Amino acid sequence: MNDRLKPADSMPGSFGLPYFGEGLQMAFNYGWELKEKYRRYGSVFKTSLLGKKYAVLVGSEANKLILQDRADRVSSYLGWQPIMEHLFGLTMMLQDGETHRYTRRLMAPAFHGKAIASYFETMQQVVNDNIDLWSHNRPIHLRRELRKLALKVGITLFFGVEGDREVERVEHWHKTLAEGAKAFLRADLPLTAYGRSQSARRHFKAFVRNIIYQRKQQGNLQESKDVLGLFLSAVDEEGNGLSIEQIVDEMVHLLSAAHATVAIALIWSVVELAAKPELRAKLQIELQQVTGGKTLALENLRELKQMTYFLKEIERVYNPGGTILFRGVVKEIEYAGYSIPPGWGILLPTSISRTDVVFVCY
Repeated sequence: MNDRLKPADSMPGSFGLPYFGEGLQMAFNYGWELKEKYRRYGSVFKTSLLGKKYAVLVGSEANKLILQDRADRVSSYLGWQPIMEHLFGLTMMLQDGETHRYTRRLMAPAFHGKAIASYFETMQQVVNDNIDLWSHNRPIHLRRELRKLALKVGITLFFGVEGDREVERVEHWHKTLAEGAKAFLRADLPLTAYGRSQSARRHFKAFVRNIIYQRKQQGNLQESKDVLGLFLSAVDEEGNGLSIEQIVDEMVHLLSAAHATVAIALIWSVVELAAKPELRAKLQIELQQVTGGKTLALENLRELKQMTYFLKEIERVYNPGGTILFRGVVKEIEYAGYSIPPGWGILLPTSISRTDVVFVCY
Protein backbone atom coordinates (compact mmCIF):
# COMPACT_ATOMS: atom_id res chain seq x y z
CA MET A 1 0.00 0.00 0.00
CA ASN A 2 1.20 3.52 -0.78
CA ASP A 3 2.30 5.09 2.53
CA ARG A 4 0.55 8.32 1.62
CA LEU A 5 -2.81 6.55 1.41
CA LYS A 6 -5.08 5.97 4.39
CA PRO A 7 -6.38 2.44 5.06
CA ALA A 8 -9.96 1.78 3.99
CA ASP A 9 -10.87 0.91 7.58
CA SER A 10 -10.36 4.58 8.47
CA MET A 11 -13.13 5.75 6.15
CA PRO A 12 -16.05 7.44 7.92
CA GLY A 13 -19.06 5.21 8.49
CA SER A 14 -19.83 2.04 10.40
CA PHE A 15 -19.51 -1.71 9.92
CA GLY A 16 -22.75 -2.26 11.88
CA LEU A 17 -23.63 -5.53 13.59
CA PRO A 18 -21.33 -8.56 13.71
CA TYR A 19 -21.71 -10.61 10.49
CA PHE A 20 -24.98 -8.93 9.42
CA GLY A 21 -23.28 -5.54 9.23
CA GLU A 22 -25.81 -3.05 7.90
CA GLY A 23 -27.47 -5.64 5.69
CA LEU A 24 -30.78 -5.59 7.55
CA GLN A 25 -31.32 -1.92 6.74
CA MET A 26 -30.24 -2.50 3.14
CA ALA A 27 -32.67 -5.38 2.72
CA PHE A 28 -35.71 -3.63 4.11
CA ASN A 29 -35.35 -0.26 2.41
CA TYR A 30 -33.59 -1.33 -0.79
CA GLY A 31 -30.44 0.59 0.09
CA TRP A 32 -32.01 4.01 0.38
CA GLU A 33 -30.50 4.60 3.84
CA LEU A 34 -27.25 5.06 1.93
CA LYS A 35 -28.65 8.43 0.89
CA GLU A 36 -28.66 9.55 4.53
CA LYS A 37 -25.12 8.24 5.01
CA TYR A 38 -24.04 10.14 1.91
CA ARG A 39 -25.41 13.34 3.42
CA ARG A 40 -23.67 12.60 6.72
CA TYR A 41 -20.29 11.31 5.54
CA GLY A 42 -19.86 12.58 2.00
CA SER A 43 -19.01 10.67 -1.17
CA VAL A 44 -16.71 8.04 0.42
CA PHE A 45 -17.66 5.89 3.43
CA LYS A 46 -17.56 2.32 4.67
CA THR A 47 -20.17 -0.29 5.50
CA SER A 48 -20.43 -4.06 5.94
CA LEU A 49 -22.82 -6.70 4.61
CA LEU A 50 -22.92 -10.37 5.59
CA GLY A 51 -19.39 -10.39 6.96
CA LYS A 52 -17.82 -8.49 4.05
CA LYS A 53 -16.42 -4.95 4.23
CA TYR A 54 -17.44 -2.47 1.55
CA ALA A 55 -16.31 0.95 0.40
CA VAL A 56 -19.26 3.05 -0.76
CA LEU A 57 -18.16 5.41 -3.53
CA VAL A 58 -20.61 8.02 -4.79
CA GLY A 59 -20.44 10.12 -7.94
CA SER A 60 -19.55 10.06 -11.62
CA GLU A 61 -15.80 10.07 -10.95
CA ALA A 62 -16.10 6.91 -8.84
CA ASN A 63 -18.37 5.25 -11.39
CA LYS A 64 -15.88 5.93 -14.19
CA LEU A 65 -12.94 4.67 -12.12
CA ILE A 66 -14.55 1.37 -11.11
CA LEU A 67 -16.55 0.61 -14.25
CA GLN A 68 -14.00 1.80 -16.81
CA ASP A 69 -10.53 2.99 -15.76
CA ARG A 70 -9.85 0.30 -13.13
CA ALA A 71 -12.32 -2.32 -14.28
CA ASP A 72 -9.50 -4.88 -14.41
CA ARG A 73 -8.98 -4.49 -10.66
CA VAL A 74 -12.52 -5.48 -9.70
CA SER A 75 -14.76 -8.50 -10.28
CA SER A 76 -18.45 -8.55 -11.14
CA TYR A 77 -18.63 -12.13 -9.92
CA LEU A 78 -17.18 -11.37 -6.49
CA GLY A 79 -19.48 -8.36 -6.23
CA TRP A 80 -22.77 -9.96 -7.24
CA GLN A 81 -22.24 -13.64 -6.35
CA PRO A 82 -23.44 -13.49 -2.71
CA ILE A 83 -26.65 -11.77 -3.80
CA MET A 84 -27.49 -13.14 -7.23
CA GLU A 85 -25.98 -16.54 -8.01
CA HIS A 86 -28.22 -18.53 -5.68
CA LEU A 87 -31.25 -17.00 -7.40
CA PHE A 88 -30.24 -16.69 -11.05
CA GLY A 89 -27.15 -18.84 -11.57
CA LEU A 90 -23.94 -17.72 -13.28
CA THR A 91 -25.48 -15.27 -15.74
CA MET A 92 -23.53 -12.83 -17.89
CA MET A 93 -24.02 -10.15 -15.22
CA LEU A 94 -21.83 -12.19 -12.85
CA GLN A 95 -19.16 -13.14 -15.36
CA ASP A 96 -15.72 -11.58 -15.77
CA GLY A 97 -13.08 -11.34 -18.49
CA GLU A 98 -13.18 -13.62 -21.52
CA THR A 99 -16.14 -15.63 -20.20
CA HIS A 100 -18.20 -12.45 -20.05
CA ARG A 101 -17.09 -11.34 -23.51
CA TYR A 102 -17.88 -14.75 -25.02
CA THR A 103 -21.38 -14.89 -23.51
CA ARG A 104 -22.06 -11.32 -24.53
CA ARG A 105 -20.95 -12.00 -28.11
CA LEU A 106 -23.41 -14.87 -28.45
CA MET A 107 -26.27 -12.99 -26.79
CA ALA A 108 -25.75 -9.70 -28.62
CA PRO A 109 -27.59 -10.54 -31.90
CA ALA A 110 -30.85 -10.78 -29.97
CA PHE A 111 -30.58 -7.11 -28.96
CA HIS A 112 -29.34 -5.38 -32.09
CA GLY A 113 -30.32 -4.34 -35.60
CA LYS A 114 -32.64 -6.71 -37.40
CA ALA A 115 -33.82 -8.36 -34.17
CA ILE A 116 -34.89 -5.07 -32.58
CA ALA A 117 -36.77 -4.13 -35.73
CA SER A 118 -38.66 -7.44 -35.63
CA TYR A 119 -39.73 -6.80 -32.02
CA PHE A 120 -41.42 -3.48 -32.79
CA GLU A 121 -44.62 -4.84 -34.31
CA THR A 122 -45.05 -7.35 -31.49
CA MET A 123 -44.62 -4.66 -28.86
CA GLN A 124 -47.17 -2.42 -30.56
CA GLN A 125 -49.73 -5.21 -30.72
CA VAL A 126 -49.39 -6.11 -27.04
CA VAL A 127 -49.53 -2.45 -25.95
CA ASN A 128 -52.55 -1.64 -28.13
CA ASP A 129 -54.46 -4.68 -26.85
CA ASN A 130 -53.93 -3.57 -23.26
CA ILE A 131 -54.83 0.06 -23.93
CA ASP A 132 -58.11 -1.14 -25.41
CA LEU A 133 -58.83 -2.98 -22.15
CA TRP A 134 -58.13 0.17 -20.11
CA SER A 135 -60.34 2.50 -22.15
CA HIS A 136 -63.66 1.74 -20.44
CA ASN A 137 -63.97 4.88 -18.29
CA ARG A 138 -63.05 3.06 -15.10
CA PRO A 139 -60.11 3.54 -12.74
CA ILE A 140 -57.14 1.22 -13.11
CA HIS A 141 -54.43 0.29 -10.63
CA LEU A 142 -51.56 2.02 -12.42
CA ARG A 143 -48.64 0.18 -10.86
CA ARG A 144 -50.22 -3.27 -11.19
CA GLU A 145 -51.40 -2.77 -14.76
CA LEU A 146 -48.13 -1.31 -16.04
CA ARG A 147 -46.14 -4.12 -14.43
CA LYS A 148 -48.47 -6.61 -16.09
CA LEU A 149 -48.09 -4.82 -19.43
CA ALA A 150 -44.28 -4.86 -19.17
CA LEU A 151 -44.37 -8.54 -18.29
CA LYS A 152 -46.67 -9.38 -21.21
CA VAL A 153 -44.32 -7.60 -23.59
CA GLY A 154 -41.35 -9.40 -22.04
CA ILE A 155 -42.87 -12.88 -22.21
CA THR A 156 -43.97 -12.37 -25.81
CA LEU A 157 -40.61 -10.98 -26.98
CA PHE A 158 -38.47 -13.38 -24.99
CA PHE A 159 -40.37 -16.62 -25.52
CA GLY A 160 -42.88 -15.99 -28.28
CA VAL A 161 -45.56 -17.04 -25.77
CA GLU A 162 -48.84 -15.22 -25.16
CA GLY A 163 -51.51 -15.66 -22.52
CA ASP A 164 -52.63 -14.20 -19.20
CA ARG A 165 -52.00 -17.49 -17.37
CA GLU A 166 -48.31 -17.40 -18.26
CA VAL A 167 -48.10 -13.76 -17.15
CA GLU A 168 -49.63 -14.56 -13.77
CA ARG A 169 -47.31 -17.51 -13.20
CA VAL A 170 -44.16 -15.62 -14.14
CA GLU A 171 -45.20 -12.61 -12.08
CA HIS A 172 -45.67 -14.85 -9.04
CA TRP A 173 -42.28 -16.52 -9.54
CA HIS A 174 -40.55 -13.17 -9.99
CA LYS A 175 -42.14 -11.71 -6.86
CA THR A 176 -41.21 -14.79 -4.82
CA LEU A 177 -37.63 -14.69 -6.12
CA ALA A 178 -37.36 -11.01 -5.12
CA GLU A 179 -38.56 -11.79 -1.60
CA GLY A 180 -35.99 -14.58 -1.32
CA ALA A 181 -33.21 -12.20 -2.33
CA LYS A 182 -33.74 -10.31 0.95
CA ALA A 183 -33.74 -13.44 3.13
CA PHE A 184 -30.84 -13.76 5.58
CA LEU A 185 -31.83 -17.28 6.59
CA ARG A 186 -30.93 -19.26 3.47
CA ALA A 187 -32.62 -22.50 4.41
CA ASP A 188 -34.30 -24.23 1.48
CA LEU A 189 -37.40 -25.17 3.48
CA PRO A 190 -41.06 -24.71 2.46
CA LEU A 191 -41.90 -22.35 5.33
CA THR A 192 -39.03 -19.92 4.76
CA ALA A 193 -38.94 -17.01 2.31
CA TYR A 194 -35.72 -18.41 0.89
CA GLY A 195 -37.23 -21.88 0.48
CA ARG A 196 -40.21 -20.42 -1.36
CA SER A 197 -37.86 -18.45 -3.61
CA GLN A 198 -35.91 -21.59 -4.48
CA SER A 199 -39.15 -23.42 -5.26
CA ALA A 200 -40.17 -20.51 -7.52
CA ARG A 201 -36.77 -20.66 -9.20
CA ARG A 202 -37.17 -24.37 -9.92
CA HIS A 203 -40.66 -23.84 -11.36
CA PHE A 204 -39.49 -20.87 -13.43
CA LYS A 205 -36.54 -22.82 -14.85
CA ALA A 206 -38.76 -25.83 -15.63
CA PHE A 207 -41.13 -23.46 -17.47
CA VAL A 208 -38.23 -22.16 -19.59
CA ARG A 209 -36.82 -25.64 -20.25
CA ASN A 210 -40.22 -26.82 -21.47
CA ILE A 211 -40.45 -23.91 -23.91
CA ILE A 212 -36.90 -24.62 -25.11
CA TYR A 213 -37.81 -28.27 -25.73
CA GLN A 214 -40.85 -27.23 -27.76
CA ARG A 215 -38.85 -24.72 -29.78
CA LYS A 216 -36.10 -27.19 -30.61
CA GLN A 217 -38.76 -29.68 -31.73
CA GLN A 218 -40.27 -27.08 -34.05
CA GLY A 219 -36.89 -26.23 -35.65
CA ASN A 220 -36.22 -23.19 -37.88
CA LEU A 221 -34.53 -21.38 -35.00
CA GLN A 222 -32.61 -19.16 -37.41
CA GLU A 223 -35.92 -17.61 -38.45
CA SER A 224 -36.87 -16.75 -34.87
CA LYS A 225 -38.36 -13.38 -34.00
CA ASP A 226 -37.96 -13.71 -30.25
CA VAL A 227 -35.00 -13.64 -27.86
CA LEU A 228 -35.10 -17.33 -26.93
CA GLY A 229 -34.96 -18.51 -30.53
CA LEU A 230 -32.02 -16.21 -31.25
CA PHE A 231 -30.16 -17.44 -28.17
CA LEU A 232 -30.70 -21.06 -29.23
CA SER A 233 -29.50 -20.41 -32.77
CA ALA A 234 -26.42 -18.32 -31.85
CA VAL A 235 -23.07 -20.08 -32.42
CA ASP A 236 -19.42 -19.04 -32.48
CA GLU A 237 -16.87 -19.55 -35.26
CA GLU A 238 -16.52 -23.24 -34.33
CA GLY A 239 -20.23 -23.91 -34.24
CA ASN A 240 -20.52 -23.88 -30.44
CA GLY A 241 -23.41 -22.16 -28.69
CA LEU A 242 -24.56 -21.37 -25.20
CA SER A 243 -25.46 -24.38 -23.06
CA ILE A 244 -29.13 -25.02 -22.36
CA GLU A 245 -28.59 -24.32 -18.64
CA GLN A 246 -26.87 -21.03 -19.47
CA ILE A 247 -29.79 -20.02 -21.67
CA VAL A 248 -32.29 -21.02 -18.98
CA ASP A 249 -30.50 -18.93 -16.35
CA GLU A 250 -30.15 -15.95 -18.71
CA MET A 251 -33.83 -16.03 -19.65
CA VAL A 252 -35.00 -16.23 -16.02
CA HIS A 253 -32.71 -13.35 -15.05
CA LEU A 254 -33.44 -11.18 -18.08
CA LEU A 255 -37.20 -11.51 -17.82
CA SER A 256 -37.16 -10.86 -14.07
CA ALA A 257 -34.95 -7.79 -14.41
CA ALA A 258 -36.26 -6.37 -17.67
CA HIS A 259 -39.95 -6.28 -16.87
CA ALA A 260 -39.31 -4.68 -13.47
CA THR A 261 -37.15 -1.87 -14.88
CA VAL A 262 -39.50 -1.19 -17.82
CA ALA A 263 -42.46 -1.06 -15.44
CA ILE A 264 -40.70 1.49 -13.21
CA ALA A 265 -39.90 3.68 -16.22
CA LEU A 266 -43.50 3.45 -17.45
CA ILE A 267 -44.97 4.28 -14.05
CA TRP A 268 -42.85 7.39 -13.56
CA SER A 269 -43.45 8.47 -17.15
CA VAL A 270 -47.20 8.42 -16.59
CA VAL A 271 -46.83 10.22 -13.25
CA GLU A 272 -44.72 12.99 -14.80
CA LEU A 273 -47.00 13.40 -17.81
CA ALA A 274 -50.07 13.59 -15.57
CA ALA A 275 -48.38 16.25 -13.42
CA LYS A 276 -47.10 18.34 -16.35
CA PRO A 277 -49.86 18.97 -18.92
CA GLU A 278 -47.64 21.39 -20.86
CA LEU A 279 -45.06 18.66 -21.38
CA ARG A 280 -47.75 16.16 -22.31
CA ALA A 281 -49.13 18.57 -24.91
CA LYS A 282 -45.67 19.16 -26.37
CA LEU A 283 -45.10 15.42 -26.81
CA GLN A 284 -48.54 14.94 -28.35
CA ILE A 285 -47.85 17.70 -30.89
CA GLU A 286 -44.50 16.15 -31.79
CA LEU A 287 -46.09 12.72 -32.25
CA GLN A 288 -48.77 14.18 -34.53
CA GLN A 289 -46.17 16.04 -36.60
CA VAL A 290 -43.90 13.02 -37.00
CA THR A 291 -46.57 10.43 -37.80
CA GLY A 292 -49.05 12.67 -39.59
CA GLY A 293 -51.79 11.01 -37.58
CA LYS A 294 -50.88 7.55 -38.85
CA THR A 295 -49.83 4.54 -36.79
CA LEU A 296 -46.37 4.94 -35.27
CA ALA A 297 -43.72 3.20 -37.40
CA LEU A 298 -40.25 2.04 -36.45
CA GLU A 299 -38.57 4.65 -38.63
CA ASN A 300 -40.47 7.40 -36.76
CA LEU A 301 -38.65 6.73 -33.49
CA ARG A 302 -35.46 8.59 -34.44
CA GLU A 303 -37.54 11.68 -35.26
CA LEU A 304 -39.18 11.87 -31.82
CA LYS A 305 -36.51 14.14 -30.30
CA GLN A 306 -38.61 15.52 -27.45
CA MET A 307 -39.80 12.05 -26.49
CA THR A 308 -36.18 10.84 -26.47
CA TYR A 309 -35.19 13.69 -24.14
CA PHE A 310 -38.16 12.92 -21.90
CA LEU A 311 -37.31 9.23 -21.58
CA LYS A 312 -33.66 10.02 -20.89
CA GLU A 313 -34.80 12.29 -18.07
CA ILE A 314 -36.91 9.47 -16.65
CA GLU A 315 -33.79 7.27 -16.64
CA ARG A 316 -31.64 10.02 -15.12
CA VAL A 317 -34.01 11.04 -12.36
CA TYR A 318 -35.68 7.75 -11.41
CA ASN A 319 -32.92 5.31 -12.40
CA PRO A 320 -35.21 2.34 -13.19
CA GLY A 321 -32.19 0.12 -13.79
CA GLY A 322 -31.39 -0.02 -10.09
CA THR A 323 -29.81 1.98 -7.30
CA ILE A 324 -26.65 0.02 -6.43
CA LEU A 325 -23.88 -1.75 -8.36
CA PHE A 326 -21.62 -4.28 -6.61
CA ARG A 327 -18.00 -5.13 -7.36
CA GLY A 328 -15.38 -7.21 -5.56
CA VAL A 329 -11.82 -5.87 -5.30
CA VAL A 330 -9.10 -8.19 -6.68
CA LYS A 331 -6.27 -5.63 -6.87
CA GLU A 332 -5.72 -2.56 -4.70
CA ILE A 333 -7.89 0.43 -5.63
CA GLU A 334 -6.71 3.94 -4.79
CA TYR A 335 -9.46 6.50 -4.43
CA ALA A 336 -9.91 9.80 -2.58
CA GLY A 337 -6.75 9.23 -0.55
CA TYR A 338 -7.71 5.73 0.57
CA SER A 339 -6.34 2.30 -0.29
CA ILE A 340 -9.11 -0.26 -0.81
CA PRO A 341 -7.50 -3.72 -0.53
CA PRO A 342 -8.33 -7.02 -2.23
CA GLY A 343 -11.10 -8.84 -0.38
CA TRP A 344 -13.17 -5.72 0.12
CA GLY A 345 -16.27 -4.98 -1.90
CA ILE A 346 -17.29 -1.74 -3.58
CA LEU A 347 -20.80 -0.32 -3.69
CA LEU A 348 -21.67 2.25 -6.34
CA PRO A 349 -25.04 3.80 -5.41
CA THR A 350 -25.60 5.26 -8.84
CA SER A 351 -28.68 7.31 -7.97
CA ILE A 352 -28.23 8.75 -4.48
CA SER A 353 -25.91 11.52 -5.67
CA ARG A 354 -28.88 12.87 -7.63
CA THR A 355 -30.35 14.49 -4.53
CA ASP A 356 -33.05 17.14 -4.93
CA VAL A 357 -33.06 16.86 -8.72
CA VAL A 358 -35.69 18.76 -10.62
CA PHE A 359 -37.35 17.05 -13.58
CA VAL A 360 -36.49 19.13 -16.62
CA CYS A 361 -39.22 19.99 -19.14
CA TYR A 362 -37.83 20.59 -22.63
